[in-house]
Amino acid sequence: MFKLLTELFRESYQGVKPGADGTWYVQGKEAIFPTLREVTGEEASRPIKGSRATLADHAWHTCYYLTLLNQNIRGEHPRPDWEGSWQHGPFSNEEWQVFLSQFEEEFETCYAWYQRGELPDEDDALMFSMANVAHAAFHLGAMRVLLGLIRVG
Repeated sequence: MFKLLTELFRESYQGVKPGADGTWYVQGKEAIFPTLREVTGEEASRPIKGSRATLADHAWHTCYYLTLLNQNIRGEHPRPDWEGSWQHGPFSNEEWQVFLSQFEEEFETCYAWYQRGELPDEDDALMFSMANVAHAAFHLGAMRVLLGLIRVG
């Protein structure tokens, strides 16, 4: 089961697995990283009427979640700042590219933990994996909606 959840986690962020014909729940390039690469920092930071968070806010928060998970797995046990995880100023296009690289690094670190099976115990591994899939899926959905609204103008 853990292996299957790990694959859904990977798919949430990267989409179609190289060499695969399809995905389990995202369509093609609609995963988190392909979605975020479709916009500039300025577009991602643009406030959308009726939404309390920008696409960039969702990305920043989702990266924060992975950062916390990585810190916890390393035994650092930081104190979460959920409110602060939503507060990032607008990104310039250059800052956006740097952030995306950092976000991908956090994902790769977390994904590597799962692939190597180096989580504290089986129950924690399953809980981390399920929580990550659910969290990523929720924010991916929000990001796709916001992307559509950005494109409409």
